Amino acid sequence: ESAFERLAYSLFCSRFDLSNGVFAYKNQIGIETEPILFKNDWTGFQAKYLSPATRLPSYKKKIIESLEKAKDKNPKLSVIYFFINKPFSESSKSGKKTPQYLQEIESKAKDLKIKIEWQVPSHIEKQLSNPKNISIANEFFPEFVEKEFKHTDINNKLEVTRTALIQLEIAKIKFGFKYDWTTCEELFDQFYLFVDFRNEIIAKEILTFLSYTVSSGARFQMPGSIACSIEGLVLTFFPSSYGEEDLVTRIENGNECIQIGYNLVYDALIHTSNFEVAQWGLAIWKFIYRESKRSEMLDLVDAVLDQYKDLERTLDRPGRDLGDARELVSAFKADLDTYDLSFPPLPEHLYKLIDMSK
Repeated sequence: ESAFERLAYSLFCSRFDLSNGVFAYKNQIGIETEPILFKNDWTGFQAKYLSPATRLPSYKKKIIESLEKAKDKNPKLSVIYFFINKPFSESSKSGKKTPQYLQEIESKAKDLKIKIEWQVPSHIEKQLSNPKNISIANEFFPEFVEKEFKHTDINNKLEVTRTALIQLEIAKIKFGFKYDWTTCEELFDQFYLFVDFRNEIIAKEILTFLSYTVSSGARFQMPGSIACSIEGLVLTFFPSSYGEEDLVTRIENGNECIQIGYNLVYDALIHTSNFEVAQWGLAIWKFIYRESKRSEMLDLVDAVLDQYKDLERTLDRPGRDLGDARELVSAFKADLDTYDLSFPPLPEHLYKLIDMSK
């Protein structure tokens, strides 16, 4: 469900060229983000993932309720792109194509003055085959992309040359880095220029920079927004390949990501008491743990668990009051095997500490 929501968000942003994303509230009601203004229409999107056992007719009521909530919270809303992971069945009645439950949904939408743009599997598949969306396809269906886009010898030579040129560009970006956090997000954004051409060599250039240089600056009053940007780069560039060919480098890059997380958590909790930065480091560990478990890179799974043990020993300091820090770490560790990458629920006093760090 979480992956389908992220896929829908990526395709929505791609469709409307929203390279910087869309503002969204936590647990947004009715639609997934704030609506955008496009050709005089306030436009939003919903993503509904239905389990194999769920039949579309039985889901009609929930869809209508979500439309009502969306309009109530966003009175100007006029268009909804509705992503759904199941195709509609044709009506069984002779001479009729649209099923009754779909007619009732669209009738309610019309009453609410909302136009629904259905995004069913046939739409989604077509969008993922668009060359401009290859990075999205690679994120969610990497095995398929690798199978369908095997390189010829000529393409391999071109990739080697292109990778070398990108390494030079990355070196220029790194040279411009200073521990001036007000300029870092703009600098980090330049790395996304290479997403469509990423491989483990390019990923290594970026991740080692984040590990050895950037994340170690968490003790220098790093704001939470920078830690969030670091996490975004980790999620984007790890992994940057699949299969056996680049496995060794991929695992090395995974270890760099684990070190990035450790630097953020350790410095934030030991040196600055910045719980906001610490939670982003712990979120990186959760991502590496889940991705490595899914891809059967068990060495990285064990490495994350070992880092947790090391951190727990580090926080066990009789001379300092680190109880809240230990509680935060414990909450994230207990949440490692949950189904999505959201932060775990925390007690109120930890939320207050996180807010105080902002």
